[in-house]
Amino acid sequence: MNDIGQAQIVDCQICCQPIELTVIETMDGEFEIIARTDDE
Repeated sequence: MNDIGQAQIVDCQICCQPIELTVIETMDGEFEIIARTDDE
């Protein structure tokens, strides 16, 4: 399964707020994970 470019919503176990996680591939072939909360 390829999750690159897909967003996934998970609940934070500490603050119980939903967090959106996105995995992207950079131009040099590395992977970056972006985490955002609903209030960002």
